[in-house]
Amino acid sequence: MAARPPKTLNPTTLVVVGDGLSAGAGDFGMSEELQPYSFPAQVAHRLGARFAQPVMEAPGIGPVIGFPDLPVRLPQPMQTTVLKEFPPSGPFSNLSIPGLKLIDALTRRPTSPLIHRSDGLQTAINLVLGLPGLAMGGSQPLPTQVEYAAFLRPTLAVVALGYFDVLDAAFRGDPAWVPDEVSFRLNYDHAMTPFGRLQTTVVTCTIPDPADTAFFTPVSEAARVVKAEPAVLGMLFGLALDDCLTPTGLFEVGCRLIARTPTPLPEGSVVPAAAVARISTRVASLNAQIRAVAREHDAVLFDLHGVFGTMKRDGVAVGSRRLTADYLGGLFSLNGVYLGAVGHGVIANGLLETLNAAFGASYAPVDLEELASFDPAAGYRLAEGPAVTTADLAAMPPPSAAAPAPAQVPRPEPHSGGPTGLPLTLPPGLEQELPIDVDASYFGDALRAAHTREELQFALDKFKLVGAELGLI
Repeated sequence: MAARPPKTLNPTTLVVVGDGLSAGAGDFGMSEELQPYSFPAQVAHRLGARFAQPVMEAPGIGPVIGFPDLPVRLPQPMQTTVLKEFPPSGPFSNLSIPGLKLIDALTRRPTSPLIHRSDGLQTAINLVLGLPGLAMGGSQPLPTQVEYAAFLRPTLAVVALGYFDVLDAAFRGDPAWVPDEVSFRLNYDHAMTPFGRLQTTVVTCTIPDPADTAFFTPVSEAARVVKAEPAVLGMLFGLALDDCLTPTGLFEVGCRLIARTPTPLPEGSVVPAAAVARISTRVASLNAQIRAVAREHDAVLFDLHGVFGTMKRDGVAVGSRRLTADYLGGLFSLNGVYLGAVGHGVIANGLLETLNAAFGASYAPVDLEELASFDPAAGYRLAEGPAVTTADLAAMPPPSAAAPAPAQVPRPEPHSGGPTGLPLTLPPGLEQELPIDVDASYFGDALRAAHTREELQFALDKFKLVGAELGLI
């Protein structure tokens, strides 16, 4: 067998194949809010590579990760053409699609119509891979993600597939949904083979462990979010200390604590620790297959799994703050599995370090403080105040029953025009700021958590939600 020529780093034509992580997906899919700061885009900027992305108009396109698929409604309010550039002026460089599994990258193709009302993934495939082909008609099959990437004859390709394969198992709380090692390795080899024929320099990424994301919050650590000690959660909901609450579980627990109605949590709220551990074991097995395939194809290996593990263990220092991979810790979005701009910057720096080491380059790292200055996820703040204890629970009066509706509502007497009750006294200037007692306030006091980069202004001028902080509305 002839020796392969040595690989070189030529970023002239950079192509990325992957799923929602490399697409820069946020809470509700692909959107112009985060796509420009995806880790591939940040790396491309440092490399000086042209990098066209299928940027979607806000509020973006689904599917919404971790939730059942809803009927596709495009364009949504505030959208016109859905894609920011329509029709696209040329092929895309970032072919990543949220919800795409490894087998999908090899088999799923764009199909008419452009918008599939009952299939959000197919719609995303059509928008990313199917234009202008779908608009031109014809009977020829359009390319899969891997075929599209090979057609571009890239000089540098990043393969970041497999994350959604394991996320699907995490969402279901069932390690049986992780692909088996034999079929996964075979499919991964099929995804790598076209680039070998082109002498493309390929960077393969290992798969992050869902246990290293913010998707799983052990009951023993949930007090920081729901403001109730583990013993309270165990008493009210029958949770063990090592059970893991999903984001849905955190929300459901918070609502029940506020209403003081400890009813059973819905499906998808809790995942046993044994299931989480088994998913982690299966992820490690898949990563062993990726390493083996990378050696066979003489690819550069980027340990994305290790980057996530380091973020989970150590957090990330940004200025005077340390962001963490915990829920609302500043690195992950509200869905718990996709990162904000700072998290993507951390991945970008890890990939740049890998390229520097493999090719003797000296690309500068991304400035995380600059990213944090506008990243909504980095602006998350946990509520202050104490957590509810079992003693507090025992001292609480039982929730009062709803008063029965009166048989007949009496008609009010006509207003005589004179003052009734106590007069209202306003201070000079007719404005008054009312203090909030942080010791008696917690996350559940807010009507909702909002993820936004822009300032939102409410009916009263003094009540604002800035960045992504939570406030009383």
